[in-house]
This record gives sequence, structure tokens and C-alpha cells, in this order.
Amino acid sequence: MSAAGIALTYAALAWNMQMFGWVALALAASSLLPALVYSLFWGRLTERCLLWTLAGGAACVLVLQAFTPVVSGLPSSLLPHHDFAWLPLQSVAPVSIPVGFALGWLGSVTGRPSHPGGDTVVLRGTGPFPRRRRAAPDTAGTGRDDHGPELAAAPAAASTASASARPSRPGRSRP
Repeated sequence: MSAAGIALTYAALAWNMQMFGWVALALAASSLLPALVYSLFWGRLTERCLLWTLAGGAACVLVLQAFTPVVSGLPSSLLPHHDFAWLPLQSVAPVSIPVGFALGWLGSVTGRPSHPGGDTVVLRGTGPFPRRRRAAPDTAGTGRDDHGPELAAAPAAASTASASARPSRPGRSRP
């Protein structure tokens, strides 16, 4: 993998790096910005909305950027000996950002909500540190709780025994 990366870097030394900067900026602005704005502020967000925003914005950038003077038509272009530039912009972001937003809106109005309960999904406890559920109390009288065969009364007796085994210091009170 690193040998391929080094080979591609060496091959790209003669290229104009300006094109890669414009493409990276336009990709981030055209696909990620609408997805972020829709996920924060659009109540009718659907999976189709996000998919169309991300894929459509990225595809729009890649197709339109191929027809700019950064790729062809100028001596400083990526392909200076060819001229198929019909879009007179260095960056396609002014065109592709509204297209990303429009595709997201179109995806949200044509798609149905992700689940039948409504449009908002709350994902509590699904992050990198999910909360653990507490064990249900033993209501069947079997002497077991959900953690194993230990008796339900044993933890209460152990906590009282450990509290009485602690020496008390004069002048200091412990809760």
C-alpha cells in the first residue's frame, strides 16, 4: 500500500496541485455540508436524503470539475494539450453546493420516513460507551438475580459488615 502511494506521489510531481485542492474543497462543501445541515436542522431527514446528498454532491463535483480550465485548456492545467473546458470556473462549488442541497431535499420529499413512528430516531446508549442496564430484581423468590446464582440478600449483608469493620477516626465523619 505504501509503495503504491509513493509511486502515485512521484508520478504526480509534475501535475498542477491546484486541481486537487479545488476538488477537495468542492467535495467537502457539496456533499458533507448539505448532509450536516440537513441532519442538524431538517426534521424530515431520511436515509434517501442523506444518500442523495452525499453521492449526488460528490458525483456533481467530479463530473463538473472535469470540464473546468483546471483540468484542460490552459498551460497550467492538468491536461494542457487538450481543451474540453466549457465551464469557466476554477472551482465548481458555486454550482455543486446548491445541487447537493437540492438533491437532499428531493430525496427527503420522495422517500418515506425511516421508521413508522415518525421522523426522529433517538440512539441512546449506542455510542462507544453504551450504558449498561441494571439487573431486574428477583421477584420469583428463587434467590437469584440476573447476575448469577448469588443470593439476593448477600450484597446487603456484605455492605453492612464492611461498614462496621471500618475504624472510625475522631474528628472526621464519613458519609
